[in-house]
Amino acid sequence: MKNYSELKSLIILNSIPLLGPIRIKNLINHFGSAENVLSASIEELSSVEGININIVNNIKKFKNKINPEEEIEKIEKENIKLLTYSDPDYPSMLKYLSDAPILLYIKGNILKEDILSIAIVGTRKPTSYGKLVVEHLIKDLAKYELTIISGLAYGIDTFAHEFAIKNNIRTIAVLGNGLGVYYPAANKKLQQKIPLHGALVSEFPYNFTPTKTSFPQRNRIIAALSLGTVVIEADLQSGAIITAKFALDLGKDVFAIPGSIFSKQSRGTNYLIKTGAKIVTSAEDIIEEIKQLKGVIENKMLNVKKSKKEIEAIENLDLSEESNYILNIIKSEPEGIHIDKLQALANVDIAKLMNILFELEIKSKIKEIPGKIYISINN
Repeated sequence: MKNYSELKSLIILNSIPLLGPIRIKNLINHFGSAENVLSASIEELSSVEGININIVNNIKKFKNKINPEEEIEKIEKENIKLLTYSDPDYPSMLKYLSDAPILLYIKGNILKEDILSIAIVGTRKPTSYGKLVVEHLIKDLAKYELTIISGLAYGIDTFAHEFAIKNNIRTIAVLGNGLGVYYPAANKKLQQKIPLHGALVSEFPYNFTPTKTSFPQRNRIIAALSLGTVVIEADLQSGAIITAKFALDLGKDVFAIPGSIFSKQSRGTNYLIKTGAKIVTSAEDIIEEIKQLKGVIENKMLNVKKSKKEIEAIENLDLSEESNYILNIIKSEPEGIHIDKLQALANVDIAKLMNILFELEIKSKIKEIPGKIYISINN
């Protein structure tokens, strides 16, 4: 059972303007708990690195104006789950973010198999070409049973969710507002429908209305939850390009649909291709590039009559030399190994290590337990 007092304190901290996940984590690490943060004096708060007087004044100003019991009552009434960063059900993919959300509001369900997902994002003002591409791509991706992740914005995002539902595959919408707010208003019915086919996700309080900064903020979650990001029509200065940059920073694959050199909506995608994004003309282009997906698809095609040992032998052959090396390090620590120690022993870049860990998790070689600790399965 969650510590109710600590949960209420986290809700308050998560609702205070200018704080954000990194500062909240620093404060909790310094004082030992969210409760202690809220009871700290001005002098004590000011002594924490990165907490200036404006932040301190915000904490003092808002901490007694926020009613966490009311927030909990609302989300329980709407059947919304509220996960803390330390909750065992908190999506492991998000934990690689330096500014991972402190709280996560989820309506619907995020399943283990949702790790096999692709983000599809793009302009709010798509052309008919853009809509056709989304429809064609998702129809082809449906046979691989991948989850489609997007941001529920007008345009490409809306098409991504709608065509995922139409093709009977799961979809997750990451919102730039609270789950109690319908934005854009035109997507109200779609927002209500998505939890039946996947999940709505937000790090913002239930009644939080979107701001100019909340949309770019949510884009890092879209990038982190997916194995790769596909950009379909986007101008150079757009949220879709921001999502692609987040994906690159996380060591994820970025894909782009080529478009007309005369189209404003294709300036961003053509730029991504020019600077190294993978060009996409079919679903297979995505599957072939993301080795985690390729491995899973190939394993699904194995003859089901093969013995367990035969299948395990084939799966081990599928692992790269680096992946086997990481797996052996994890196996050498039967009680589990923290990611920091694993990175130090393996001496690999964190982005590359993340991709290897994703592959090993997908192939059921390892699992993560709370605290960013990895253990081997069937050692």
